[in-house]
Amino acid sequence: MRILTGFAASLVVLSFTTPGLTKPAPPAPVTDVDTVPLHAVTRPKTLPAPAVAAHRSGGPHKPLLMPNGDAVRLLKELMRSGRIHLRAHGRIAIDTTPPPGGPGPLPGTVVGQFEGLANVDNDAIYGTPLGILPPDNNLGVGPDHVFQIVNIVGRTSDKTGGAATTFDLNSFFALDFLYSESDPKVVYDASSGRWFATYLEFVDFSPFFSDSSIMLAVSQTSDPTGNFCVYKLGNPTSEAFLQDFPQIGVSDDKVVVSYNGFQFPLTVEVFIGAGYYVVNKADLTSCAPLRSTRIAPDPTLNTAEPVQNLSAGTDAFLVSHTGSGDATLTLLTVTGEPGVSPVAVSRVSFPINAWSAAPGAEQAGSSVLIETNDERVITAAWQNGSLWLGGNEACTPSGDTATRACLRLIELDTVAGSVVQDITYGTPGGHYYYPALRPDSAGNLHVVFSASSTTAFPGVRITGRLVDDPLGTLQPSTEIRAGGGAQTDPSGRWGDFQGAAVDPSDPSSVWVYGEYVRSTAASDWGTFVAQLQIASTPTPVDLTVTAVSNPPAAAFTGDVFTATDTTANAGSADAVATRTRYYLSVDTAKNSGDVLLSGARAVPALAAGATSSGSVVLTIPATTPPASYYLLACADDTAVIVESDETNNCLASSSTVQVSPPPP
Repeated sequence: MRILTGFAASLVVLSFTTPGLTKPAPPAPVTDVDTVPLHAVTRPKTLPAPAVAAHRSGGPHKPLLMPNGDAVRLLKELMRSGRIHLRAHGRIAIDTTPPPGGPGPLPGTVVGQFEGLANVDNDAIYGTPLGILPPDNNLGVGPDHVFQIVNIVGRTSDKTGGAATTFDLNSFFALDFLYSESDPKVVYDASSGRWFATYLEFVDFSPFFSDSSIMLAVSQTSDPTGNFCVYKLGNPTSEAFLQDFPQIGVSDDKVVVSYNGFQFPLTVEVFIGAGYYVVNKADLTSCAPLRSTRIAPDPTLNTAEPVQNLSAGTDAFLVSHTGSGDATLTLLTVTGEPGVSPVAVSRVSFPINAWSAAPGAEQAGSSVLIETNDERVITAAWQNGSLWLGGNEACTPSGDTATRACLRLIELDTVAGSVVQDITYGTPGGHYYYPALRPDSAGNLHVVFSASSTTAFPGVRITGRLVDDPLGTLQPSTEIRAGGGAQTDPSGRWGDFQGAAVDPSDPSSVWVYGEYVRSTAASDWGTFVAQLQIASTPTPVDLTVTAVSNPPAAAFTGDVFTATDTTANAGSADAVATRTRYYLSVDTAKNSGDVLLSGARAVPALAAGATSSGSVVLTIPATTPPASYYLLACADDTAVIVESDETNNCLASSSTVQVSPPPP
């Protein structure tokens, strides 16, 4: 991220009419929770790039630190100067490969890779050198597409990097005139088959006029090259404080968008707390007025990172680390569905090993230190009760005498309410920073991060662990993209986060997205995309659908109806919890042209030979072409389990439904 703004907010209608710089009415008093109906307008994704970028902030703005930025800066300076260092201890997992730049074992096979967006793409879209730092690179992966996003530019492509479309985020989110922008995020949600993206817009003309909004875009289908509905989150459309560092998480029935609140003017840097929105996901996927709950900024809560759910579950999670040197991790669990059932938030603290902010990272070819920000949580994912999170940390690896930038990775058991693993990962003589992580469907963990040393330019490395590896360990890392030069801008800006995403078409593979330096310059950063996969052995589990109800004889697009299925485990081994999803199919076989319906049934763990029957409410997408369709129910449609037979998961209804547009 480059610039921030934050405090409490609600949601609002996105208008494509430029409002100008008129000061809005004073916001309503901030409450702990409130529900505000919203609606959105649709817009095509690909828009022409503007001729100029006068509204850009343009500089390498450093993210605001919270809550005590001065203390963090002092600690980092003391570590850099060698006046203090952190003692090595037994919990540090040492990377056994040589310092960054050397070869190493591969924890996951790279099955695909290509170059990602770079600062030159910013320059190309706007026709002028911009030099914007840092990239804020992250990505989402859908059935057929990879969606990259960096500080001011997005790109969709196929999974080879081909058929690419690059576009301006200012136009994509339809930002207000003269507003600065920052911190884009994008995720693909396999349970709904939709893309969700957020972006911060703000203006600080203190003391005359200042406000900020979080833009939330939602695709109408699983195709990111189609239309998106765009909403504005604020009170009701904006806040009189900065909603900095917006992050997004998704569960079965809700979307959570968090931020760090800072008072205007930004030169003062006053942290007022972390806040977040809880939004009804069905409203978003239907492009309907939103039912939402707003949680006001809490000054006792630092960055609250929302978690992306990778398996069935309605609970949404956020994780927060209290501050540099603190030994407490906070887990927030959000239950309920806005507008349907009361939203409640529980808060639990877990004791962890002390976690301190990392020093700046050395690099070859320059005395500039790579900025590692602070010790906040910057990546998190949940699957079948296991919640993995990560961030940057200071450590002194065994065999070293200097304090280095290291990775901090923690696994929580959200069912037992316990810390499973608490790992610090570093290497003597080198620095590791800005991890992004995701587990695959088998529970193997994949991690991407940046690395550098006095003998290695900043590049991209990966590590990970098999699900049955000894607790507290990571495998040796591997370099997947070498740096080609040094980052020479005095700010040393990097990150502020990177990307990792599970492939919904093959959840045994994880895509990663890392930052490196292309050549020695102030802002010649690049990114690299790689698909990772660990070879797996099919289990003797075989999930099938043995019965599915018939759909109504006729329905309009946008209609809802109830479907019932029976899912069985025909294998000889127990199956973990899965999800049965439904499609509209013009024939009785699943293929890429089928229409995924909104709504999925959570199937509990099934012993060998056991069955599960249940019902779910389904919604026909508004974009469904008129036709006669069978209803198709598909067991384990998100491929949580590698089955002995992957060809018998689906069953079609015996009758069809005639779908047509609603009458005018």
